[in-house]
Formats: sequence, structure tokens, C-alpha cells
Amino acid sequence: MADEDIEEMMMVGRQYTDRPAAVDVMSHTWLVAAFGLLYASVFVLGLAGNLTVIYVVATRRCVRTSCRNVLIGNLAAADVLLCLLAVPFTPLSGLLRTWPFGEALCHAVPMVLGVGVYVSTLTVLAIAVDRYFVIVKQFQLHMTTSVCLLIIVVIWVISFAVSTPLAVHQKVVNH
Repeated sequence: MADEDIEEMMMVGRQYTDRPAAVDVMSHTWLVAAFGLLYASVFVLGLAGNLTVIYVVATRRCVRTSCRNVLIGNLAAADVLLCLLAVPFTPLSGLLRTWPFGEALCHAVPMVLGVGVYVSTLTVLAIAVDRYFVIVKQFQLHMTTSVCLLIIVVIWVISFAVSTPLAVHQKVVNH
């Protein structure tokens, strides 16, 4: 490398370090309050809506006869999981810039969030496959409720298996 190239690289590096420090937008009380209100709204509406879906799927026999509806109930269960863990812990840990919730939750929360995301994704995939068979393979292949429940169990097992490393490798670092 030529000396000019090295000098140019050093100048590029200096340009980044000579910038003024980033502004901490979360230091504004009104912005924290606005985000808190938005997160609280998402929490209440998400929990109420998804629990309603679970209640309807669980208590109405006519709704449970459709595999798609059972899968939608499973999707609602994953969303409840995310509402209970992502909505309160994510903004608080970001706002506080630390993890004040202890070692056990440090391991559990990321894993359960991963499980929720994987369950949601795989359930949407299962709904898409079900719709494919209903539309393209009309009346040739029909997914029974027992097959649907087996698919849901497989989805949850895969989701836990894939998310377990998140729990194993998380740790609280004291500064």
C-alpha cells in the first residue's frame, strides 16, 4: 500500500470520530411519554384482541372444525406471548440502557421472544400450505383437525429447539 492510501484511510477514520456525539432523543420527557402511551396501547389492544380470538376458537365447536381457524388461534397464542414479553421488556431495557430484570429473565425473555416469532412465522407458513391445498388441490387433500394439531405441536417443538441457544448464551454483564 502506498503512503497516500494509508493517509487517506486515516482521514476517513478521523471523519467518523470527529463527528459530534449523537443526540439522545429519549432524554425528552414528552417523547418517552408518547412512546409509553403507544406501547401501552399496543399491549392492551394486542392482548385483548388475541385473547378474544383464542377464546372464540377454544369455546366455539363450529370454529374449531376448520384447520385454518385452529391455526389462527395458534397465531393468536404466539402473539399473546409476544405482547406479554416483547412489549414491556423491549422498551424498558432500551430506555434504561441496562437489564434490571435479573439473570433468569435475561435467559428466558430472548428465548421466549424467539419462540413467539418462530411460531408466528411457521403458523403463517402452515396457513399458506393449507390454503394452497384448498385452492389448488380442491377436495383431493383435506387437512383434518388431528393433523392440524400435530402440525401445531411440531411448530412449537421446532420453535423451542431453534430458540434454546438464545437462552443458553445470554448473560447479564455488569458495568
